[in-house]
Amino acid sequence: MVEIEHQVPGFAGMSVAGDTLEVRSTTRDIDMTALKTAIVSRFPELADHEIQIVDVTFDFGQLSAWYQPVQDALYAVPELNPLINSTDIDEIHNCIVIGVDTEDAVLAAEGVIAKLGLPLGAVQVKVTERAVLT
Repeated sequence: MVEIEHQVPGFAGMSVAGDTLEVRSTTRDIDMTALKTAIVSRFPELADHEIQIVDVTFDFGQLSAWYQPVQDALYAVPELNPLINSTDIDEIHNCIVIGVDTEDAVLAAEGVIAKLGLPLGAVQVKVTERAVLT
């Protein structure tokens, strides 16, 4: 996704809904030709999908740049480390999502993240079930 964002400023991710490709963008002035070319060059199976633009706040480059510092800060707290279930850049919800075991872990993680000075809404922390690998 970062490659597409470099080619098409404002690109923040995409998802498929039937025959529609929902493209998240921080601008309505997105170059549709460049967008289609960048997407199809990486995902040729999406060539026939109609593109619908969905307005969002953060582009993929911003979320990607914040993702590692968020992880580093959280995993640097020894008591929080075992309570983290997942971390992800969620393109649909346009934020970084951190899954933790308990409400207390949510509060602790939010405190750590607040010290990073990221914009409000850039990171969401929520209680999730631990992933089971099979």
